[in-house]
Amino acid sequence: MLPISTLFDLIKTLNKSEKRYFRVAVGDREPKSYLELYHILCEWTVLGKEELRRLRAKFGHHQLEIARKHLSRVLLSALSRYHASEDAEALLWERYTGARLMYRKGFYDAAARLAEQGMDASEKTANTHFFALFSYLHLEIGASQKFVGWDEEALVKAHAVLRQNEEVEETRRMHASLYEILLYRYWRNGTVRSQLQKAQLNDIMLEEHQILRNYSRESFRSTQLHLHFQSIYFRMTGDWEGSLRVFYALDELFQKHPGEWKGSPGDYIQFLQDVLLTLRSFEAYDEMQYFLTRLKSIPASSQAEKSRMEFMLAEHDLHIALAMGSADYPRVIPVFNDRLQWHDLIQWKFTLARFHYFRKDYPAALQLVNELLLSPETALGKQNYSKIRILLLMIHQAMDNRDYLFYELRSFERKMKKGEDWHTTEELVTDYFRHWLSFRPMDRLYDRLTQVLENPYERVMVSELGLKQWFKMD
Repeated sequence: MLPISTLFDLIKTLNKSEKRYFRVAVGDREPKSYLELYHILCEWTVLGKEELRRLRAKFGHHQLEIARKHLSRVLLSALSRYHASEDAEALLWERYTGARLMYRKGFYDAAARLAEQGMDASEKTANTHFFALFSYLHLEIGASQKFVGWDEEALVKAHAVLRQNEEVEETRRMHASLYEILLYRYWRNGTVRSQLQKAQLNDIMLEEHQILRNYSRESFRSTQLHLHFQSIYFRMTGDWEGSLRVFYALDELFQKHPGEWKGSPGDYIQFLQDVLLTLRSFEAYDEMQYFLTRLKSIPASSQAEKSRMEFMLAEHDLHIALAMGSADYPRVIPVFNDRLQWHDLIQWKFTLARFHYFRKDYPAALQLVNELLLSPETALGKQNYSKIRILLLMIHQAMDNRDYLFYELRSFERKMKKGEDWHTTEELVTDYFRHWLSFRPMDRLYDRLTQVLENPYERVMVSELGLKQWFKMD
């Protein structure tokens, strides 16, 4: 069950209707320790060492553990029932458990009808997993009744449909695995930064093409997966026209099928984030406004989603302000806690560090960069790590920390070359700082600067670090 800190955070996300539903679900029972724990956690605004000590003193260690586990179980059960109507899979699962219950109770005809209805509902939503569950249950019920009311043709057809469904499910599983591998490469390595890296993606692109040829039927999920795959591929390879074409196709798909995602809009929110990050790397700030408007129109289904959308709007606004050279950011800088996803929190702190750097508040920028460098390496990824280290160099140059900058340059170069992450931007920035440290003229670097700023493979690094403004090449 949930640890006490997670349980506390979960209770703090409950809205009024969820709390009311929980109170109704537990009913007017005699005072129980788990309900007392619930009310205490509701009242507290923070849960620190002192609060934990008070809980142990009140309940005792053993009783606190029992109350925590029971409250976790009861609360999660109540929330699952409350949100069941918004979750298509939860509704299918409820129907499946109902059919199995009727079968075990001996109501075979009713159980068979519920299984058939479940198969129809699963087919309509293209849920191959639940279609298989209902089909197996339907066959099990038939076998227990010695297939009374069946004929051999119907039995053969049922197995043929089940085999076809399993083939579709296997194809989708393979498609999903390719998408997740591509997504992993993107999150760990960032965008493609050489022709060689682009060529290394061709094997996945070819496999995806072959899988699509095996699709026997299209659905919202299969089309969404294909378009998401293409959007990540085009973004990684810096294909502006391909990216924009797929983005609008994906948005059209989401708008045509609102019932498929509005109950759980996480996929659409992530899609909008991918779009916005791509558009800003191409400095298409006018195009961004359309998708920012879309983001503002989404009703959040949870506090976590609301926080993420607020982060996205604030981070993109701040990036655009920096790109436009505006130090007077028109909004109050919000504070986001650690409940943001790791990559969102890293992106926010990085952009905020750039903002402080731009306003010449170097200590604040340095503190944020040092916090970022303490993040888990698997959360940072290669491209994020590189741009954070470069920002650190820029801050120390602005603070005129020449001795530190000299050793930091050597450390940075060794680290990037060892990991085979030594690309055009890293090499150019390092040469720039070496010229600056030795008081040599920068004239010979300007041709290379222009090449980097126009290199499509370096577009993300140029945009995220604001190198055009930094090198005064506007």
